[in-house]
Amino acid sequence: MKNKFWETILQDRRFQIKKTYPDFNIGTVSIICICIILLIVATFTKINLFVLNLFSPYDAYRGENTSFFSYFSYIPQVPAVFFIAALLGPVGGMIAVFIYIAAGLIGFPVFSSGGGLSYFLKPGMGYLLGFFPAIFFVSNILRKKNIKHRFVAAALSGIICVHIIGIIYLTILMFFQGEQLFLILSWFWLLTGMQILYDFIFGILAIFLARFFRRLLSIITD
Repeated sequence: MKNKFWETILQDRRFQIKKTYPDFNIGTVSIICICIILLIVATFTKINLFVLNLFSPYDAYRGENTSFFSYFSYIPQVPAVFFIAALLGPVGGMIAVFIYIAAGLIGFPVFSSGGGLSYFLKPGMGYLLGFFPAIFFVSNILRKKNIKHRFVAAALSGIICVHIIGIIYLTILMFFQGEQLFLILSWFWLLTGMQILYDFIFGILAIFLARFFRRLLSIITD
């Protein structure tokens, strides 16, 4: 009986994901607002995790002894972005990320270190700008049913976008600021080396969750 019930639900047209999803209406706008709040919450959420400490210029720069493992506070911004991309698609996802970043640059303290136009001089700004191509590639790869392991491919493409753009922006910024190479490597380790593996793992999980919720929420956006 349970299987027949769920088959009936999933065959209902109201629960079918349309190719043009999402249609822009009150329901969709509400979901976009919720996703913006989700991104803000993710920005200020810290999860204590560990990383294999094969090479840590960050610890060396601070004059600390390196150990086999080091613990750090992981901020799940990237998985939140993947969730938004998988849930809303390229257009809705771009709008959500744009509003979040615009609010931060205007002066609202929605970034991890505050807000304002001065954030362009922060080492992590490039990673925020990488959210835009990440949204585009993640959402469009998920649309292509002929790609094997779509969720993994989507997460990998998003990771590459965020971290490559973040590293390039960080390098250019610190080069013009005249910073030492060792400090640049320290920031690489802090923003990419300690984050990237967990971004990938949690990013895949976020995509799975988003696709599940997308089917359930499609009735709201009709």
